[in-house]
Amino acid sequence: MERSLQRKEFHERFSPILALETTLSVLASYWVGYHFSLLFHFAMPPIAGLWCAISGVVVLQVYIQESFKAAWLRVLGSLLGALVSACIAMVAGYSLITLAISVFIAVVIASLLKIKE
Repeated sequence: MERSLQRKEFHERFSPILALETTLSVLASYWVGYHFSLLFHFAMPPIAGLWCAISGVVVLQVYIQESFKAAWLRVLGSLLGALVSACIAMVAGYSLITLAISVFIAVVIASLLKIKE
C-alpha cells in the first residue's frame, strides 16, 4: 500500500508533459522574441529572446485556460504600467523617484480595477 502511494505521489509531482510544454514554450518564445527584435533592428536579439523565454515560463500554467488568463493579466499590467509611466514621465521627467511613483500608481489602479495576481 505504501509503495503504491509513493508511486502515485511521484507521478503527481513528475510530469513529463508539463516539462515538454515548458520546453516548447521557452523555445517558441525565444524564437519569436529573437526574430521580432531583428525585424525592428534592436541591438541585442539574444537578450530580447531571453526576456520572451522568461515571460513564456511566467505565464505557463498547468491548464491552458490559466495560461491565457496569466498572459492576459501580464498584457494588461504591461499596458497599464506603460501608460502610467509615460504620463508621469511627460509631466515630471524620468528619475528613480518618478519610476517609484509610476509603479505605486499603476499598482493602485490595478488593485482598483481588480487586476491582480
